[in-house]
Amino acid sequence: PYLDDVYALQKQLYAQPGLTVLWQKDYIQTPKPTGYRSLHLGVEQTIVLPQGVRRVEVELQLRTAAMDAWADLEHKMGYKPLGQISPQLRDELKRCADAIADWMP
Repeated sequence: PYLDDVYALQKQLYAQPGLTVLWQKDYIQTPKPTGYRSLHLGVEQTIVLPQGVRRVEVELQLRTAAMDAWADLEHKMGYKPLGQISPQLRDELKRCADAIADWMP
């Protein structure tokens, strides 16, 4: 739920045996212009399937509860036609994202 949890989980993932972190994008330290914040990790893990052992790449998005609520809202807004979202609303949503980020310990 908290910002410290995101980075604690990141540290645990880097130390996880058999898991390889391929890349990282820290949108918490450098938020997107919309205010979106999240820590993205591209990882590779060995999994066992009935057909045999296989390496699988996945993207993990680590975020606080507030960041997740924001990401959900942004995702829904992003699929509306651009003409339906005014520049004023976009600016207001960005201000809201910044205010939410300020509440995080």
